Amino acid sequence: MKKSNVINRIGTFDFFCILKFFYIFEMQYNEKSPFINYMNKLIIYLLISLTTIFFNTQRIFGYNLKAIKATNTDIITSINQDSSNFIWIGGSNGLLRFDGYTSIQINDDLKEEHFGYINNIYRSNIENTFFLATNEGLFYYNYVTDEIRITDERLRGYEVKSIFLSHDKQWYVATNHGIFIFDSQFRYIDLITSQEGLTNELVNMVIEDKDYNILVAHGGGIDRITKNKENRYTVSSILKEGIVRFIILDRNDNIWYNVNGNIYWASRQQWFNDPVISANKISDNTECVLGLNLKDEVWVGTRGNGVLRYGIKKGEVPSLLEPILIDRSPNAEINNSILSLYQDSNRDIWIGTINGLYLYTDSDNSFNIVKHDANDANSLSINLISSLHVATDQTVWLGTSYGINSFVWNKDKTDYKITHYIDYSDSNDVIGGNRILMIAPCSDSLYLISTKLELKYFNPITKKYLKTDNLDEAYTKHGMRYVRSYYTNRAGNIYMAFNKGGIGVWLKSKKTFYPIRWEGRESGVCRAITQDKSGKLWVSVDGEGLYCLTLSKDGLSVKYATSYNRSQFSNQYVTNLFIDSKNTIWAGTFNGLFAMDVNQKEFHPFTLSGIDTHLYVSSINEDKNHNIWISSIKGIYKITSKDNISYYEIDNTADISKLWYIIGHGMDKDGMMYIGGTNGLIYFNPSSINLDRRTMQPYISNLTVGNKTDFANCQKLNYSNEPVELSHDHKQISFEFSSLYYPNPRIIRYAYKLDGFDKDWIYTDSYHRFISYSNLSSGHYTLKIKTSTPSGGWSEETGSFPFIVKASPFMSWYAILLYLIGGSALVYFIIKFFVLKLKIKRDNSLNYWKIRNIINITNGLRTPLTLLYAPLEYFVNHYGEIPKEEAESLLKIMKRNVKNMSDQINSFMELSKCESENSVLKLKNIDIALLISTVFESLRSRAEIKNLSYEMNISAKEVKVFVDPAKIEVIIFNLLNNSIKMTPENGSIALLCSFDTKRHNYKIEISDTSTFYENAKHVITVGNLLHHNADRDIDKQMLKSEFFHLSVANDFIQLHKGRLSIVCSENGGTNYTWHIPLGVSHYSAEQLSTLEETEDNIPYSPFQKDTKTLSGTPYDVSTAQLSDINSDLPVIIGIDWSVDLLSLVRIQLADEYTFVNYPFRKNVVEAIKKQKCAAIIIDVLNKEALSLRLITMLKKDSVLANIPVMIISASIEADFEHYCYDLGADIWLKKPFDLKYFHARISNIIKSREKMTEIIKQKLIVNPKEINVLSNNEIFLANVMKIIEKNMSNEGFTVDALAAELNVSHSALYRKLTQLTQQSPVDFIRSIRLKRAAQLLRTHNYLVLEICSMVGFSDQRYFSTCFKRQYGISPKAYSMKDFDNTEEE
Repeated sequence: MKKSNVINRIGTFDFFCILKFFYIFEMQYNEKSPFINYMNKLIIYLLISLTTIFFNTQRIFGYNLKAIKATNTDIITSINQDSSNFIWIGGSNGLLRFDGYTSIQINDDLKEEHFGYINNIYRSNIENTFFLATNEGLFYYNYVTDEIRITDERLRGYEVKSIFLSHDKQWYVATNHGIFIFDSQFRYIDLITSQEGLTNELVNMVIEDKDYNILVAHGGGIDRITKNKENRYTVSSILKEGIVRFIILDRNDNIWYNVNGNIYWASRQQWFNDPVISANKISDNTECVLGLNLKDEVWVGTRGNGVLRYGIKKGEVPSLLEPILIDRSPNAEINNSILSLYQDSNRDIWIGTINGLYLYTDSDNSFNIVKHDANDANSLSINLISSLHVATDQTVWLGTSYGINSFVWNKDKTDYKITHYIDYSDSNDVIGGNRILMIAPCSDSLYLISTKLELKYFNPITKKYLKTDNLDEAYTKHGMRYVRSYYTNRAGNIYMAFNKGGIGVWLKSKKTFYPIRWEGRESGVCRAITQDKSGKLWVSVDGEGLYCLTLSKDGLSVKYATSYNRSQFSNQYVTNLFIDSKNTIWAGTFNGLFAMDVNQKEFHPFTLSGIDTHLYVSSINEDKNHNIWISSIKGIYKITSKDNISYYEIDNTADISKLWYIIGHGMDKDGMMYIGGTNGLIYFNPSSINLDRRTMQPYISNLTVGNKTDFANCQKLNYSNEPVELSHDHKQISFEFSSLYYPNPRIIRYAYKLDGFDKDWIYTDSYHRFISYSNLSSGHYTLKIKTSTPSGGWSEETGSFPFIVKASPFMSWYAILLYLIGGSALVYFIIKFFVLKLKIKRDNSLNYWKIRNIINITNGLRTPLTLLYAPLEYFVNHYGEIPKEEAESLLKIMKRNVKNMSDQINSFMELSKCESENSVLKLKNIDIALLISTVFESLRSRAEIKNLSYEMNISAKEVKVFVDPAKIEVIIFNLLNNSIKMTPENGSIALLCSFDTKRHNYKIEISDTSTFYENAKHVITVGNLLHHNADRDIDKQMLKSEFFHLSVANDFIQLHKGRLSIVCSENGGTNYTWHIPLGVSHYSAEQLSTLEETEDNIPYSPFQKDTKTLSGTPYDVSTAQLSDINSDLPVIIGIDWSVDLLSLVRIQLADEYTFVNYPFRKNVVEAIKKQKCAAIIIDVLNKEALSLRLITMLKKDSVLANIPVMIISASIEADFEHYCYDLGADIWLKKPFDLKYFHARISNIIKSREKMTEIIKQKLIVNPKEINVLSNNEIFLANVMKIIEKNMSNEGFTVDALAAELNVSHSALYRKLTQLTQQSPVDFIRSIRLKRAAQLLRTHNYLVLEICSMVGFSDQRYFSTCFKRQYGISPKAYSMKDFDNTEEE
């Protein structure tokens, strides 16, 4: 049997497609009635369908014809190619453009519902335009602009079969209503119908011969049209019989045509003389559809018989060549029905059928496939070939899944014979016994065979299978199963890798099988095996990798093994091993190829680029030229000695191998290579495989803008040199590209780069030939694409596709101008805003100091008023009764406070001046040491709250300088306040003042342990303070606030001709230093003009406090010092009182209360606990007063919570009174106040608390659960009762134990419990126990002795004495009394 170019495509027949086929070829031309036609078609369809159920296998030869999966339609009626080599397809779904990979549906107007079928596609005389001959007329289609229009309205509605351009540039249009003639510009000339002598108006084809005669093939024969000098047309009939579907002239001027199913050929000159006699019938009973004139051949498309090929030589009768059949299966007329033929620019031929599109390539790549054919005895027994051996006599022995096949060539290798050898010895499992996994020669007359069930022999001479006990032991005794691969070495020993049981060897010298002992290798799938020149075995084990085994001397055990971990193979299973002539070991894996010199230690990957998405290596072999051939699922790779890689797709309709399958391979002495697989036997001669070296040019095959296909702009990129303009609002742009290499497009690789966006070329394969860009900025871009050649190199042609992303209207020149104007205005206002904001912040820093001063001044006014009003009232009410000494004291108090009021009014005036003269100095000669110490002391309480070490060291007691006192106060206050805020608790702050004799100035230095600022060795100025801390994880708002406070201080220092420096230590801590120049030489004349004459002492400062003590007073600030007070009168503790206020109150209320004044300190609570305190009175300035914290501290303390707290204040804040009450204050009193009113409020609150204590005492009962807890005092008593109740029977329970349980000191418990119950703790505990005893005695359930023990008394006599003292009766007598339910104790 000769080799032929035939391909099969099997599929389910589509009833719709078949009926449409008959509609096209029968209904329009058959003279029978429509009903008869319909019945004929239905019968044929049923017969074909039934036949294909039983005959669905075939033999396939050749590689030149391949199915093209180009469309979503099967019926291909027309094919053409445009100027850029895109293929255009007309069919049942309209017009499609094909790029080798995918097709794009073109223009919805071209679908069948509008035009029916596109019968033909022709190049028109207009650039980038096709003629579309349809069932509804002839149309222009511009494939660049995607525009369609009718050529001439006269043609609308007529079925156009073909068109032709004559030598004189006239268009002849063949329709079902005659022939329309147009000039070169497609202006109407004439219409030839039956009236003008046309034999039949159903015109199929029009051509022109060398004598310029127009030949017309129609439904009634062939006519000739001639034109005279007056351009008049004459029609004459040449052939008046049958339907002529096509007529062509070959290159030898012979005429070809078909009539009623017969093909005729004749010399044109003879045929014109006598067409009936001169024509030669070269085929009969063949219904022909169309013809194609090639260089040395004429192809004729038929209905049901594929493509008939005729060789033509001048002077000889055409010879029938091997036809091209799409499907060789029985009754495959439908699949072999040809609808269109087209030869493209590369001389490849496209074949359109009723069942799809096919491509015939005229190449020398002769990959041939032999398959199973159920109707052909000379075919394979089955398509799955797992093992293959080429014998010395050139016989190819095939181990298939259904027995052994022999493949034997004839002498010149033009045909072959296949014989099947099936083993029927095991009738229980014929299939398992014939599933051949290995066929290896033991000798010329004996082959070792492995099946799924056993090892056995096959004699190629007698053609018989043989079994031996020794071989059976491999499966029965050693448990080996399923030979995965084998290797026969030069000595004839056969090494086998088993799916189960490890590895084994058949030794030729002993003709016996032995398992190879491999210590520690009892399980595991051994998949691939080979042997190198040194005798080492290489074995792959699934999940582990590869092992190199050194065998023992007898070759039956593993001496030691070298492991190549699975990670060297990208964690893939090694499926194939091969060692080539250069001692390179090749390892094929489940998804890739690796290689290594045998003497090296690590494998390196080999990148193979083909159509296989999953590169499963099924076989590896080497040809005579030392090229390596790799088979995969879809095709075959060739690796040359220079590592150049080529890829060949074998059969695009089926896989040649599948995952996990073993396939055989081999080579005969002539170099012919054989590869088995899952889809038949492939054979080829490597020397005849030539690469296609054509140059590739890339094209854009699709452009997607957003989510929509932009076909028009896509075409412009390919056909126009002008850049394509894309709108600014296109957020995502995607390009799809192709080389338009149709024979094997999947082997092409690509590289692309977008100039102005991508830095380097980006490489990809045919599966990822897409580019997407998002949010491209406006501007000019050029997309560059290059492709590889079919031979594996890179094409010199680079495609450049320019495009422009248009700027948004909001980015036009006038918009930019408006933005510049608006932006400039915005920047101006932003600068103004920040300048104003900076000024406000600076002013706020100064205003903070002013407000604080004003508040202090206001408080200073109200406090003197109180100390004036109260003595005056006292004089009025007790005039003549006041002793002289007391009267003098009161008058002195009044005098001092009158002066205080005067000083504060002066200070207020100074603040008013400072409001509008921040940058003007008001110089005075003052004692700066006194001013600094005054401000320093005013902030001491703030420092002590954070437990800071707060020290001041002034070297000289009195230092006279010329400064502005108000601004110096701001400087000192801001710097000290800043340090207190920034310094963490338990830190330290020190102020040092000293003379700098070298510089003739006064140096002021403040040091703290703050870590807020950046640690640095250099000096940080106020100006770069924010910059140095910009990246730190700190409170930025706090940083900005302190920056502005420091900025104000720095400005005021500069007004005094000084400079502030801030130094941050590496070990933490900040140092502020500035100098005040002595004298006045550094001031300007204008500044000196403000110098005022002043007293020696500094004027009144709002920060200054009267620290004078009252002579003879034992409990003032200087002498009390938080010590215990020994007095029988109730103690009232004042917090932060002035000396005058304390003196006034003592004079008038000394007979009722003992007054003591404590400054607010951190340990003030502990000091208060030491006193038997009746009330606490706090003198506060405003909400910011730190002493207000004392209220919360007192209310949280269980011992001190019941002490009443009074607030006296000069604050004018509207909600300050409510604020104090919310904190827990009991009384709020506003200055100035009446001393009588003050006395009454204090007395009432103290008495009310005493009364409440008595009530609580009376409510006490034994069971603490019955107490209705309403206050902190009751909570305290409830806790005491719970603890006593818990320890009721504990004889050793003491007051110290109670204090420990409550977590208070013994003395604190004593004071608290005595205050609340008027009983000492000892008496209170005893009283509770006795009350419990009385309660138990009333139940009459216990003896007195038992009750004595139950309430914690160890001595019954002492218990009876205590009980009688409390109840006036002995316990025994008490128990005998009668108690009713209403009686109370």
